[in-house]
Amino acid sequence: MLRKIYRYLLVKFLIFNFILANFYFLAEKNSFTKTVFFFILVGGNTFFIFDLVILKYIKKYRFYLFVNLFFDIFLIIFISFFDGGITKSNVTLLFYLIIIVASIFYYDRGSVLVATIISVSYFVVFYLIFNDIVPAYSNNGVKINFVLTNKTYLSLFITLISFYVIGYIVSNLSIAYSKRGEEFETQRILLEDIFDNIYAAVFVFDKFNKLDKWNKNALELCRWKIKKGDYYKLVLPKGISDIFSEIDGQNQIIEKNIKVESSFFRVVISKMKKRGSDLGKIVMITDITKQKKMEMRIRDLDKISYAAELGAGLAHELRNPLASLYGSIQLLKESSKNNDNIRLYDVVLSEAERLNKLVTDFLNFAGKESVKKGMVDLKNVVEEVVFMIKTVAKRKIEIKCNGSAFMIFIDINSIKQVLNNIIWNAVEATDEENGEIGIKLVEADNCVRIFVHDNGIGIDENDRKEIFNPFYSKKDGGTGLGLAIAKKYVIQNGGRIDFKSKKGIGTVFIFSFPKFKEDDSAYM
Repeated sequence: MLRKIYRYLLVKFLIFNFILANFYFLAEKNSFTKTVFFFILVGGNTFFIFDLVILKYIKKYRFYLFVNLFFDIFLIIFISFFDGGITKSNVTLLFYLIIIVASIFYYDRGSVLVATIISVSYFVVFYLIFNDIVPAYSNNGVKINFVLTNKTYLSLFITLISFYVIGYIVSNLSIAYSKRGEEFETQRILLEDIFDNIYAAVFVFDKFNKLDKWNKNALELCRWKIKKGDYYKLVLPKGISDIFSEIDGQNQIIEKNIKVESSFFRVVISKMKKRGSDLGKIVMITDITKQKKMEMRIRDLDKISYAAELGAGLAHELRNPLASLYGSIQLLKESSKNNDNIRLYDVVLSEAERLNKLVTDFLNFAGKESVKKGMVDLKNVVEEVVFMIKTVAKRKIEIKCNGSAFMIFIDINSIKQVLNNIIWNAVEATDEENGEIGIKLVEADNCVRIFVHDNGIGIDENDRKEIFNPFYSKKDGGTGLGLAIAKKYVIQNGGRIDFKSKKGIGTVFIFSFPKFKEDDSAYM
């Protein structure tokens, strides 16, 4: 509004100065009206400067403008007394300017009020002049005598009506324009809200491939290090910027899933065109890391399920003849008196026991038994498993806790088996003299994590992708099912298992389990 008031003051200044200067130069040299126009010209410019100065300190703009309009009405009436009277003066045309300004700023009510003030003032001055109560002069200083006729009254009536008609028309146009502007502003705000709340990171580049617009998710993706006008290579991550350059005249849109460091993204790049002209490109980047990890987890479960279906029946069939074989060899050993045969029987029995362990482990891996979850303090479970292992293995095992709330909703037996397998692997990877094993429980916002680390031999880089696969083992006598079983049980309990290892330095396994929540008790 302040800017509009400044514009009005400037237009008024130019018009008044032009009219008054014209009156001043046309007036006769020795007439008193020339002096009047001079003083009005000086006073009007002084008031204009005063207007500009105090406007900086005004807070109620609408009231200030109304006072200004009222003063302008008074000034126009005063000037008209020295320009042939209110009915003959051309300066009274400025009344229409006053009404138009009131209509723009105050709409219908303001325009009616101002039109009424002008009409009443016009009629009062008309009455005073035509009844010779107040004299009126030409711009040469000659007093004018007025004669009332029917034409004079008709002119008065038309002039008064025209004030209201102009006010009505302009105020309605102003209201329509204002509503249109409000609708446009509403649409603009709505579009900006939609743009900012799109789940994907959105970048808009102009036809020169320079950044023009972006949403808040784009800022987060780029870590708030972008600005308007940046070239696309400075904005987009390396893998995504390579895709950006693939769009040409044939490809209007490109959709790809890519991996950047440890994250996965869905990238859609499309051209913007209007009437065949290239306006630029839109880039939408969606973080699909969670979905990808979920897909990997599902594939792991599918792999486990496939192995279970393939081998469960075979394992059961092997177990019965294996038991018979083991019993028969045991009887032959007991009845034999030949030392060579006894040693041979011992070898067979040892291999039979190893085969039986393999079958047992595989049945544990492939079994479809349902887990029985309950509220468990993970710290107590870890301490119990470590106590049992320390009584057998000569290793230093230290437990640390970072937090106090380690309640999780799990099947305690399967998690004991997981910890037992992982900690025994750490025992076997370290030597008796310098071997150290550490277990750390960490309380996070939504989960509990267990870190099992050792200073053992570590895992070869070539073996790291295979260690969770069934029957993959580099240990003498190993079945290759310990880690596969551990991963199966962790997934069944809604957790996640990861590891890091360096050859000759050691290995750390990380387990993550969701925290226990009050509403989980409904499933107990």
